[in-house]
Amino acid sequence: MLPLLALVHLLASAPRSAGVEMPRPEPVRRAAQRFASAARRRDVPALLEMASPAGISCGEEQYARRDLPGYLEGPGSWLHASIFSTREMVRQAKRRPAPYSFVEFLKRARGLQIEVRQPDERNGGFACTYFHAANLDYVPEVCFQKTGGRWRWSFGPGC
Repeated sequence: MLPLLALVHLLASAPRSAGVEMPRPEPVRRAAQRFASAARRRDVPALLEMASPAGISCGEEQYARRDLPGYLEGPGSWLHASIFSTREMVRQAKRRPAPYSFVEFLKRARGLQIEVRQPDERNGGFACTYFHAANLDYVPEVCFQKTGGRWRWSFGPGC
């Protein structure tokens, strides 16, 4: 298991976007780094602080901001499973867009890099980040939306 500082260093060394390049991708990349660190620590208050006031989209589901603590803190929701628990994802097998949880992805990942794609109509106006690991095929997507001058978590992962 990588120490938190090593994870942050790996995330910070990410390359520029291979997609539609943002003029200034670093603020979004830093938001993705904070998201990954909070998920790895299972720091629900930090994830809630990063969440969009409009809530989180996950596929066809919308998680209202006021309901997020319940969805994130305990098992049962797809949002909790997709971030924290591969075992729970398997139990909810009707829906498996991701092979394992985001936290498990971070544990397995080697040579982690974050790609940032500019907001446009293809991604609903979100700035989406893609976590690439040299040793894994799965590429989790976590999207952010600028609200109140900050990039806030709006979509994903595992959705």
